Amino acid sequence: MNQCNPRGQAFSSSYYHLVDSLNCGLQQVLRCGRDDLEDIWISAKWMQSMLSCRLGKFELALRQLEDLVEKGTQGFSTGWSAALGPSLEPLGYSQTTIAWLGSAATLFGIFAEIWVPFVKKIKLTLVILFFVSTCGFSWLQLQVLEYIYSRFWTLFLACVIANLTLNTTNPLAFELAAEITFPVSEAVTTVILTLPANIIAVLFLVFDDKIGTALMNWIFIGTLCVSTILTPLIVEDYRRLKLDRTTGAGNADIQ
Repeated sequence: MNQCNPRGQAFSSSYYHLVDSLNCGLQQVLRCGRDDLEDIWISAKWMQSMLSCRLGKFELALRQLEDLVEKGTQGFSTGWSAALGPSLEPLGYSQTTIAWLGSAATLFGIFAEIWVPFVKKIKLTLVILFFVSTCGFSWLQLQVLEYIYSRFWTLFLACVIANLTLNTTNPLAFELAAEITFPVSEAVTTVILTLPANIIAVLFLVFDDKIGTALMNWIFIGTLCVSTILTPLIVEDYRRLKLDRTTGAGNADIQ
């Protein structure tokens, strides 16, 4: 395992993930008939015109922050996870140990998402999660650079905190994006969010090899800081949920 190139493996993983994202997006489009595509386009134009009439340009721009925040954080997170090996190798840990560390942190993040359906205030929760994730990744980065006390258990704790909180933001951000962009199809919203995120992940790995892991990690932490600042500016509007409650449709697919 140590004979393999971790950067090459990470780049290949993100590349195939990007190809899968493109393939899924293409399949979603191919499944739609001409009438469905026209309905999506009309819905998008109607939503844009409605928002332009009801909201000022500044507030309309704030609604686009959700897209920006989700693309940046998800893309950098995917790239950072793929480059975890080169990040921790300077501390003397083997690829096997780093792999188990990353796997454990990911599993903790999966189990943490069980409570996501019970979240009532999505925007407030996202702000808290982004802030805690920023602290976790900063703590981890300072340990990697040997600026502060570092042991395996502290690295493990920092990885768990950072991944747990950041992974939990993904379903919440997608849910908020679906609410904000309603009545546009959720499939279209998901593709628009996922595709740029995977492109950012590939670029992260490319520049990580060019300018160094440490600098890219600081850029990632800076992205989390920006997300923490921009998220409170997002206009939280649960239009889909309001319509479901009004019509009594519950969770029926009205798209």
